Amino acid sequence: MSGNASTTLSGRHKAAVLVLAIGPEAATQALRCMSPDAITDLARAVTELEAKPVGAEVVDAVLAEFSSALEERSASLEVGAEQLQGLLESAVGRNESARIIGELDRERRSANPFADFANFNADEIDQLLQGELPQVKALVLSHVGPEVAAQCVSRLPDEVRTDVLIRMARIEEVPPELALEVSAALGMPRNTRRQQASSGQSDEGDRLRTVASVINVLEEEGERGAEIERIRVKDETLAEAIEGKKLVIDDVVLLENPAIQRVLSQVQSRTLALALKAADPEVEAKLLGNLSKRARETVAEEKELLGPQPLSEVQNAQQEVVDAMQELINSGEIELRRGKEAELVH
Repeated sequence: MSGNASTTLSGRHKAAVLVLAIGPEAATQALRCMSPDAITDLARAVTELEAKPVGAEVVDAVLAEFSSALEERSASLEVGAEQLQGLLESAVGRNESARIIGELDRERRSANPFADFANFNADEIDQLLQGELPQVKALVLSHVGPEVAAQCVSRLPDEVRTDVLIRMARIEEVPPELALEVSAALGMPRNTRRQQASSGQSDEGDRLRTVASVINVLEEEGERGAEIERIRVKDETLAEAIEGKKLVIDDVVLLENPAIQRVLSQVQSRTLALALKAADPEVEAKLLGNLSKRARETVAEEKELLGPQPLSEVQNAQQEVVDAMQELINSGEIELRRGKEAELVH
């Protein structure tokens, strides 16, 4: 087929060929999306083609050009509020577009009244939480990233900071009414669809991981273990639970190579292969880079042979690697450095 077989056709004639080629059902759906004037112009182009029959080569070329244009557009597809607004305004007008976008925003807020807080920086969150009770601070800080949450709690007095961290670890799903009341009181638009709102982290593991991540960030600038010890004074069981979530498989990149090799000596090749199925590329490279060539090949082969695995199984395997790390750290055999401790001085 000639690569320029369709270039002899005008744009409207190419559209006519395309509509005829895709079949009556798809063509009908396409015509329903067109204005009456556009349909008339397309029909005129179809009748004009009757006087000049179109061969299979031209049809193939038009379809290939259309397919190529679609691939090009999808490769650089922009998705955002402005694109959606422009699309809706073109389709249904400005007023109806505003109504639809407003409805979508209300639905988003009713799913999580605190979602917008994730876009705030620490100074903005601080300003919002000025004078609020620790339970309100904990609720909001549970919905921002660990970096921002750590900056906010680091500015609190020790006693208040510990109270907030404990509440963040214990907070469960908040009643919809309360979640929306708090959100509205802090300046977020009040949502009328209150019965659908939900907030908080109902999974204990997620809550503990959130607090552990915040403490990890705090320890990058402060004294290691200080936050956990303050929590331990108030609730030893909770402190141990948080401590158990502080270490994650990504922390392997903070270990020296000999320490990684010591960890790997405690992990079976199948477990490692399974753990690597959902590991960050940097983590995978670090772990495999500390294996011998033969061991690397064995793990790669096992990973391939395992095929698709339930996420829970992969997470369990990763936890085995983390447990091996934690045991060696606790025994003093290896050392993990975070923050400034991990920086090299030349």
